[in-house]
Amino acid sequence: LRVPVYSTAQPTATATVQPRSQLVVGGYEVDVDPLQPGSIFNLSVDVRNLGAVNAHDVTMVLGGGVIASSSQDGTGGQQAGGVTGSADLSIFAPLGTSNLIYIDEVEVGQITKASAQLIVNVSANPGAYPFKISFTYINEKGERVVDDQVITLLVYSLPKVEINFYRSPGFFLAGQMNAVPL
Repeated sequence: LRVPVYSTAQPTATATVQPRSQLVVGGYEVDVDPLQPGSIFNLSVDVRNLGAVNAHDVTMVLGGGVIASSSQDGTGGQQAGGVTGSADLSIFAPLGTSNLIYIDEVEVGQITKASAQLIVNVSANPGAYPFKISFTYINEKGERVVDDQVITLLVYSLPKVEINFYRSPGFFLAGQMNAVPL
């Protein structure tokens, strides 16, 4: 004879969500309009923290391509590591500095401006170019976190007009009318 064994229901373990920062581009502008191949311009970015905690040691990476790395601190724990990776700077490249812009801290709800001087590659064709911007920062646990954003930069090619004489115009006298062979 077997007696059935009944057990009481046990609660299911649920993961608790840790509050985190969320860095986003709240707006951006360039000081040259329109952008053309060879244009040197300043890019100004409004960085907003829409998360629940402050973001520490914030770095803006132009061109994106960030891999956050961490290292052992010698005591068996994790320590915040550096930023590695390869950015796409084939169309827009920084001038006067690297593609890493240090911002320090962005508090919850705060808007922080970051800017960089860039140049449009002279071989760029007219068009709309997505430009990746990554934000790396340290979270409350001391881990490096990466938030990626994409903005769009427009490159134009304005028409170029060249005017020449099809034959020698000859001599002109001041105040006299003359035909100009353009």
